Amino acid sequence: MNDVIKYAYNIGYRLFDTAQMYHNEDALGNAIQANLIDRNDIFLISKVDNSNQGYKNTITSFYDSLSKLKTDYLDAFLIH
Repeated sequence: MNDVIKYAYNIGYRLFDTAQMYHNEDALGNAIQANLIDRNDIFLISKVDNSNQGYKNTITSFYDSLSKLKTDYLDAFLIH
């Protein structure tokens, strides 16, 4: 995924959309970090998986997504 994210960023992509159910948050977080992409330069979206809905589960899974994406904030966290 590193090369894809690097190419996308270099041609102008600034919105990266992922979701817990895609099982690619780790890979995207690693690619953003490996390509030295400034977090402030991109709009990052993830989505809570249906099995993680409900207040406590959503909060827990939100922090899990942050960890996987190697960031301290998301621009949007949606219900999937």
